[in-house]
Amino acid sequence: MGWRGRTLPPRAVIGAVTLLRYGSLGAALFVYLTAELFPIGAQSELAAGLACPPARIGLLLSVYAVVAAAVTLPLLAVTRRYDQRTVLVVCVSVLAVSQVGFAFSDDFASAAAWRAPAAAVHGIVWSQATVVAARLSPPNRVARASAAVFVGSTLALVAGAPLTATLAHVMGWRATSMVIGVAAAVCAAALCAVLPSVPPHRASPPATGGAGDVGPIALVGSITVLMVTGHYVSYAFFEPLVLRGWFGYAVVAPMLAAFGIAGLLGVCLAGRRLDAHPRRVRFGVVTGLVCALCAVAIPPVIPAGVVVWGCAAAAMPVVLNTAALRSSRHRKDVASAVYVVAYQAGIAIGSATGAAVLDFVSLAALPIVSIMLIVASAALPFRTG
Repeated sequence: MGWRGRTLPPRAVIGAVTLLRYGSLGAALFVYLTAELFPIGAQSELAAGLACPPARIGLLLSVYAVVAAAVTLPLLAVTRRYDQRTVLVVCVSVLAVSQVGFAFSDDFASAAAWRAPAAAVHGIVWSQATVVAARLSPPNRVARASAAVFVGSTLALVAGAPLTATLAHVMGWRATSMVIGVAAAVCAAALCAVLPSVPPHRASPPATGGAGDVGPIALVGSITVLMVTGHYVSYAFFEPLVLRGWFGYAVVAPMLAAFGIAGLLGVCLAGRRLDAHPRRVRFGVVTGLVCALCAVAIPPVIPAGVVVWGCAAAAMPVVLNTAALRSSRHRKDVASAVYVVAYQAGIAIGSATGAAVLDFVSLAALPIVSIMLIVASAALPFRTG
């Protein structure tokens, strides 16, 4: 029977509203990740437009990540006193302005400077989006809530990254940056319209509770830095890795799309299994990354490697963010912010290390360095709750 003329059951209404809220948070991560990773798929165009070598374009990720890592915790101390919906709306609006300014950059320094405001509030968006999702979900569904929001970031890999790479090639990187800015403004409006007021968390834990959380939070941060550094040593130079062998520029966007589609599968699998089997999921992510990077190091099997890489890489932040949220009973916002700082530090170190390896060793050495770091992260113990 249809629902015409009848009132929807409260449970169905609540479910629809919750999905809409998760969708708005996921959209914010979608546009943010698309903007952050924009240089990866447009390295050639940016290098020509900014009159600098392609290796330096990879450093746009490093500068962005350094700014995000440096200011996230201080900004969290300020913004945690305000309604989190307002904070998210303001931060995504900053991204919109940043992308429009980036479109008018004429050299590397100005491009990095225009990305800096978005980088400064990046950590607030990524830490608070998952915390808000967790606060809107039952306690036994934290991993699924995180996975639902992270679908947005995965869709950025599926659609955002390849689309912006194609647009940059067809209509130029400046016009593409403007498009991202408009999309960010739309997302800010959606957050304002859909999210309820989310007042700051005012829990007052016992003095020993907060102190007991320091070790587990630091451990998750260390694992995050190592894994993300290993991933970004190679991922920051996705385009030149893919262009080896028989592949031409036309395959970059399809490869990014394949990476992202596989990532959507990875997020779904991680979200379904992570609450019950966190250690197994983490082992699967590490194994997938290592196998994928081994394949990417061999030109004839690069396409297969890209698919496995995308699946494991997209599951990685779901695993790490959920571990961060579970590492603290009393300071989940701080734990999430530390995770974001560690993630950005990994991006900065990874992309800078990749640039150095590319300049002083060889392109083929990138996957080898990545594998070493990811395996090292697996040696650290993993807290499951």
